Amino acid sequence: MNPRHSASIRSANPNETKPLGGCKRLFQRVFVGYQKFLPWCAKSYLMSGECFQKLGKTQEAINTYHEMLRNPKLEQLPEAETARQRLKELGEV
Repeated sequence: MNPRHSASIRSANPNETKPLGGCKRLFQRVFVGYQKFLPWCAKSYLMSGECFQKLGKTQEAINTYHEMLRNPKLEQLPEAETARQRLKELGEV
């Protein structure tokens, strides 16, 4: 992974005051463009979903978590359990 991209992703934390829309785009870029780096993809799905939640876009968050869990390569990672828990908290079973 290009070190420049890595630094951008690390600084794209939805708890910072930066616009969340920009953050979620960075996270989405990771899970679309770096699919062979499964831990990064899983974390990026979670962070993207969290950004959507903080923006009040609950359905988009739900869709993001479901998309993550549909990927058989990601469903066994620890982040998948976090996604399931978030879906449960959002009223999705």
